[in-house]
Amino acid sequence: MLRFIKANWVLVAALCLLVLMSMPLIYFGNLLKIIGSQNEGTVAPDDAKDVAVGVCFNSFMEARWMKEWAVMQESAKAQGLTIQLKVAHHSLTRQISQITNLLAHHIQVLILDPVSSSGLEDVLEEARNQGVKIIFYDEITAGPGDFFLGIDYRGMGRLQAKALLEKAGMGNYMIFKGPVHSYHSEMLYDGQQEILKMKNDVFANVVSINALTNWSADEAVTKIRATITHQKLQAILAPEDLIAEEVANFYKEQKSSAPYITGAGAELTACQRVLHQEQLMTVAWNIPGLAKTAILSAKRMIQKKNAMGSMMVIENRRIQASIFPVYLVGRDNLRAILIDKLKLYSGEDFGE
Repeated sequence: MLRFIKANWVLVAALCLLVLMSMPLIYFGNLLKIIGSQNEGTVAPDDAKDVAVGVCFNSFMEARWMKEWAVMQESAKAQGLTIQLKVAHHSLTRQISQITNLLAHHIQVLILDPVSSSGLEDVLEEARNQGVKIIFYDEITAGPGDFFLGIDYRGMGRLQAKALLEKAGMGNYMIFKGPVHSYHSEMLYDGQQEILKMKNDVFANVVSINALTNWSADEAVTKIRATITHQKLQAILAPEDLIAEEVANFYKEQKSSAPYITGAGAELTACQRVLHQEQLMTVAWNIPGLAKTAILSAKRMIQKKNAMGSMMVIENRRIQASIFPVYLVGRDNLRAILIDKLKLYSGEDFGE
């Protein structure tokens, strides 16, 4: 054996190297099998003939959507439901195509975060004709629907504006809104306006109100850059944490003192900015509870029962709905809200 190894040492070395290189592949291959087995019977493949619940999200940019999808998968598995996800990435045409695809898989319930407040009427009417129950999730759109599951965005706007007024006081305020076709955006703005009383300019000098295309953080920074060349900003009402992050980074790059900045979503990086006083506040809600309620409501609908809510008037229409409360998260109550109450994070996430 030793004589063979000495005579063929190059070949032996190559074989040893090949074995060593294959070990990570074997490990990760087994890991993928484990992950796949955990989802088996829950997440339906694209070519599945029958899917119980189809989920259509608008975007996957924020961490909240990944969390919600993970909870939906877990809840669907617990309820014995097959589920499939589509993400439209702000494209109305793509979302119509995705819903059509899900209908071809004979879904019984559609959980829909609509791209726009209109434009989906025809495909939703087709879903209704096929007996599909429709849950509007986070946003609402024109067309048939059976249940709306959302967040108190008007209350969120009030929390943001009140926090700014208490901390920033009088001065120049810049407000960023979401897209004009968004229920979420309009409710948030209404809540902010209620507190700021912008029509009378009583509390704050609002220098500009900007509607952002697809919640674009880059667009927000461009507008700030143009504004600060001729006037100083005391406060910026950013509608969500990803936009707040880009705004905070912009001021860091400028090496200038930043105004007070709001956010929403309780993204981990945003919470860390709040702790370091780089962002005034964020807003949190029970993200896992929202996603779980969507699946439990879908199961009830499949069983011909009512969803988990009560009749409300949303966007001038009566619809069964459930609106989740929101909570201001500041430096002083971050642990109490995020760790103790909502259990969204642990102390380790903040270096405790």
